[in-house]
Amino acid sequence: MEAKFESLKVQIGSTKPDDHSIVLEMPYEIRKAIDDGHISLKENADVEYDGTGFSFEPNLVREKLFQTTCDMIYKNTIQNVLSREGAKGITTVILVGGLLESPIVIQTLREKVEKDFPGVKVVVPDSPFKSVLLGAVLYGHNPMIFSSRISRETYGVKSNVDFDETKHDTSKNGVMKKQGCSSARTYLPFM
Repeated sequence: MEAKFESLKVQIGSTKPDDHSIVLEMPYEIRKAIDDGHISLKENADVEYDGTGFSFEPNLVREKLFQTTCDMIYKNTIQNVLSREGAKGITTVILVGGLLESPIVIQTLREKVEKDFPGVKVVVPDSPFKSVLLGAVLYGHNPMIFSSRISRETYGVKSNVDFDETKHDTSKNGVMKKQGCSSARTYLPFM
């Protein structure tokens, strides 16, 4: 149900923003539980139940589901980056990712950027989700393809290099026992 809802909600705004609602069919077990009274529905909700599924009005999706997400994307990322002193020369922002399949998100973010940063153009590729995938593949083949990269999380392994008296500070010299080996080697500890 969640995957179906996600695929339907990005279609809101693709033609005329208020033309259609999201209709999400419910599995039999849920319909039966509603009909039997085991699940009760909230009165006067923005969601209608017709006996087979739920109907969500486009304004509910636009105002309640997308607005918070758009605000977070804009404030935490776009505005944060464009407000930095070193970002004065940026003239184009390229939006990529699966959420950019939604015309509502594109429109909202464009309006926010144009309002706060006139002269900065917002570009969205034809397939924003595939752009992320392509970028990951290109980066896997050649990590130097990007001049900078921001990652939500980083993964790595601590490593040490052989100590070289001609290059390294002697205070960093230490003897560590290699796991699984009986011999000790001298390493420059990773800091």
